[in-house]
Amino acid sequence: MILSKARKLLLLLTLGGMTFMLTGCVRLGIDLQVNQNKTMSGTMIFALSDSIAALGGDSSALSQNDLIDPKTKGVTARAYKKDGYTGEEYVLKDVQISAFNPGGKNDSFTITETSKKITVNGYMDFSDTSGGGAIGSQRASTMMSSADIHISIKFPYDVTSSTGVISSDKKTVTWRPKIGEKTQLQAVVEIPSTSYVTYLVSALVLVLILVGLILARRRRIRAQIALQNEMNEYELKPDPDSPAETGSVTETE
Repeated sequence: MILSKARKLLLLLTLGGMTFMLTGCVRLGIDLQVNQNKTMSGTMIFALSDSIAALGGDSSALSQNDLIDPKTKGVTARAYKKDGYTGEEYVLKDVQISAFNPGGKNDSFTITETSKKITVNGYMDFSDTSGGGAIGSQRASTMMSSADIHISIKFPYDVTSSTGVISSDKKTVTWRPKIGEKTQLQAVVEIPSTSYVTYLVSALVLVLILVGLILARRRRIRAQIALQNEMNEYELKPDPDSPAETGSVTETE
């Protein structure tokens, strides 16, 4: 799969004597987002530095199709050339999560979703550098220190546990593999129950209704007070058509 292929390519480069071009030799960037409708979007970049590519380096060794089939609906493959790197980029749009489950492989990278949680499982293994002895191990370590490799996944709900670094908003997990280590790619996201979400929505609607009723009642009270004040002012005004009152009564003979 992609993750194991990345390790093999790095070791081939170090054992092949390309230590004079180690700076920024590999770019492997996986940035995915899990959507609420059980689909995923994002990008996957697999590229080599232009100097290595010019010597015949093939970035396709980084992107074996075991992770996801390029023919999957919602996946677009295109050439990648940016920042001194040349390779391939896969753009994903609303790809079914089940497409990331090759299944049955010990080194498979899987993302599964049930009604209660989303689970990520897999690993990137750079622990075995014995193929080139001590020199090969040192070269691989030097190369990996400058390689641009990360795996990042954003979720619609809070991450409850992970072997990667969880962002401050608890929605994104990022892994940065290191040479000499086998990086476990694990994350668990609890999905809020439907009843809980429904309760929150219902409570919010109820609050909005109560606020509306209170504001309407206040408007009615203010209108009544204004009308009463207007009536009181009208009653206190003298009638200009009524005869003026006199202070004495005319006696009749």
